Amino acid sequence: MEEEKATEFWLNERSTMDQGEKPRVQDHEEFFRLIVEHSTDAIICVDRGGFVRFLNPAAEHLFGRTSEQMVGNAFGFPMAFGIPLELNILRPGQESRVAEMRVAEIARQNETLYMANLRDITELVRLREELRTMALIDDLTGLNNRRGFSTLGQQQLKLADRTKRGMFLLFSDLDNLKWINDTFGHHEGDQALIEAATIHRETFRQSDIIARVGGDEFAVLAVEAYQDSGDILAARLQERLRTHNAQSNRRYKLSISVGLDYYDPLSPRSIDELLDRADRSMYEQKQQKKQMRNSERGIEKKKHGNTR
Repeated sequence: MEEEKATEFWLNERSTMDQGEKPRVQDHEEFFRLIVEHSTDAIICVDRGGFVRFLNPAAEHLFGRTSEQMVGNAFGFPMAFGIPLELNILRPGQESRVAEMRVAEIARQNETLYMANLRDITELVRLREELRTMALIDDLTGLNNRRGFSTLGQQQLKLADRTKRGMFLLFSDLDNLKWINDTFGHHEGDQALIEAATIHRETFRQSDIIARVGGDEFAVLAVEAYQDSGDILAARLQERLRTHNAQSNRRYKLSISVGLDYYDPLSPRSIDELLDRADRSMYEQKQQKKQMRNSERGIEKKKHGNTR
């Protein structure tokens, strides 16, 4: 029923127009001028030389410049057809904006012009970046998460393959996190993880990729490292840990187990393979620590037994 009414209305309107006076060309020009002037999208016409010939009020607002300042000057952006481009627009004395631009070719009085339609997507880009950051960053520590580490690590592996410079992957584990949680509560466990993240940040360079890749696990990709520098990196982390423990009034000391694996560009491996090998190396150190503690406890028991 509604479709029939709409069709009837359209026919009646058309019939009225057919019977009445036809719109003049000037009316059409005025109508389209109003559309362009009141469009919320920026519209800019550029000639084949790349100079601005026309822009609407929305374009003035987007670029932070008046029509007088832009018409006759070079547009400054590539005019690509068929694909949308994201433009970073620097505005004098104002915050920059990001716009999506689509271009169409138009012919006017034997002249070819390019009409650029630009839509302000600044807020959309900000949201996209926030979501991207949320997807790659660990909320608790502010380090890269496992996905972020893998993404950045893959890029770094490609760079290492081109430059033929090796890297070390250091895999570390915060010892006794379960005991900390059970004894002092999860808030204290979270604080221990945050402090462990700080220790890693203070140990390694800004160019290194640092991440929390699991509950109590951290990974560092030390870029442009020599093959004999692995022990130095591990020792530096343990020294920073000792300094941190000495300055803390905590009721327990933080302990970190470390495993290493070297990336040789002449024998490439994936990030996952590096992590797996370094994880196994770390597990061996953790087992050695347990054996050492058990041995020390056995010695203490013997001492107490001899004094009785």
